[in-house]
Amino acid sequence: IWSSAEFGFVRMAEGLTTSSSLMPQKHNPDAIELIRGKTGRVYGNLFNLMTVMKGLPGGYNKDMQEDKTPMFDSIDTVQECLEVLALAVKTMNIFPARMKDAINSHILATDIADYLVKKGVPFRQSHHITSKLVRYAIAKQQPVESLEINDFRRFSPVFDKDINKIFNMKKSVDSRNTFGGTATSMVKKQIKIAQEMMR
Repeated sequence: IWSSAEFGFVRMAEGLTTSSSLMPQKHNPDAIELIRGKTGRVYGNLFNLMTVMKGLPGGYNKDMQEDKTPMFDSIDTVQECLEVLALAVKTMNIFPARMKDAINSHILATDIADYLVKKGVPFRQSHHITSKLVRYAIAKQQPVESLEINDFRRFSPVFDKDINKIFNMKKSVDSRNTFGGTATSMVKKQIKIAQEMMR
């Protein structure tokens, strides 16, 4: 999806794509699609193993000789997929400007709700207010941040001019700085943990 013309966030290397049989301009990300397809094979092997092992008495049973084929097939499949995926990520072109252009300020609706909560509005109520506010902006065909303060106050008198401070995508991302959050520092921490696990 990200490599489609509608998004254009990434372009896969030509060696990992094939031309469409119908549309000359289209390059299908076959390597990634095949990896996705391999999930069914590995899940199938998992169910194979669980079925073989279900209900066996203690000790070794001859049924267990049937565990080798799905186990080794899964190991080989996952290893091959990881190699292709690593190559796909390493060779893909990424277009950050295109991604940035696709961001809509409505994605900050949770930040608006959090703003209201910090002003003393219960979350259930702030969620309802924010939902109506965003629908109002959509109806006016305007991004939320372009609304006047009086527009905001139609939905709650709690809104003040400082609402404009929340319309900052980077600040929003970095505000989620709990473990596993979106903040740059947390993402770097997760990458470091993943790298240590792979050693």
